[in-house]
Order: sequence, then C-alpha cells, then structure tokens
Amino acid sequence: MFIGKNFDYSRCLTWVPMLNDISYYSLTMAEVVYDDQEQLLGSNQAFVLDSGTTNTYFVDPLYQQLLSLVTKTPLQKTPGDEGYRHCWKGTKPFNSISDIRSYFPTLKLKFREGRVMEIPPDNYFIIREIGDACLGIFNGSDIKLSFNLIGAISMQNVMVVYDNEQQKIGWARVAGCSNPPVGICAP
Repeated sequence: MFIGKNFDYSRCLTWVPMLNDISYYSLTMAEVVYDDQEQLLGSNQAFVLDSGTTNTYFVDPLYQQLLSLVTKTPLQKTPGDEGYRHCWKGTKPFNSISDIRSYFPTLKLKFREGRVMEIPPDNYFIIREIGDACLGIFNGSDIKLSFNLIGAISMQNVMVVYDNEQQKIGWARVAGCSNPPVGICAP
C-alpha cells in the first residue's frame, strides 16, 4: 500500500485501458500465447480481473487449447480430485512451486496497446500436499462464464492498481512483501 504524494506509481506500472463494463474490472482485448515459441492459444479474448475469486478461468476454446499444450509435459499425469482435475508428478514429489518452472512455460496476455501481462507457472499451478502439480486454471464454460477471469492465483506477487478516474488498470510484479514493484525508481 502506498499513501501520500511521494510515490508516482503511474510510471512504474504496465497500463491498459479498462473496457466500459460497470460490473467488472475488464481489460481490453488480448491474445494469449504459450511458451517461448509464442503458440497462439486465442486472440481477441476478453479478460476480467477479480482478486476475490481464487482460481483463474478460461472459456472454451481457450481453455481446451491451453489444456492440450499443458498435457504435453514429460511429467506423469496423476489422478486429480474434484477441485483440481489436471495434475502431474515428477520423479520425486514437488516441494515448491519453483520446482515446476522448467516443465511449464509462462503464459502471456498481449494487449492491443502493445502491453504484455506475463503469468508464470507459479501463478497458474498449485502444489498439493502429496507433491504433485495441478493446473489452477479451470474451464469457465463449466460455470457459465462468457469471459476469461483472472483470479487471485494468477495475481500472486503482482501489484494491481485500478484507476477508475482514468479508466485504466496497471500492474507490476513484486519480488516479495519487503520489495517495491520491479522497475520502481526513487521518487
């Protein structure tokens, strides 16, 4: 939290315009790419940010495209549960979310304005107590969503600013609670 006039957050964040939707904090349309080869999962996708929702939801066919690529991992598929249906295990149990970074790529939301929101695997997978990694993005069509929803799992370690006056949303990755957002200059 920043209070006062000494912090100019506007120059430190990546900004995109909000869509005129009074019900949600909606981002402008984006394309979604997967991995360094930037395989296109979907274009012209609408996204809503909702930190009050735990998981992230993609609607069909975006969800199916993501699932088809994620399942190509060399890890062994494991039975999920009613909460997390798509899980994988390594040769030994995963102890930390950082253990999966070499198996799953960063998702990128590329906005028309040339801005990019990166969602690393840390922010779309969870590690269960038994040591397997489970996909934390769900099929939004199953719960009748007509838009993609970025939930709290995908906003971990990200500072998000909703500027209602200027009708824009900004974000910056943070390294931890004691560190300022990446790219912040002294006031």
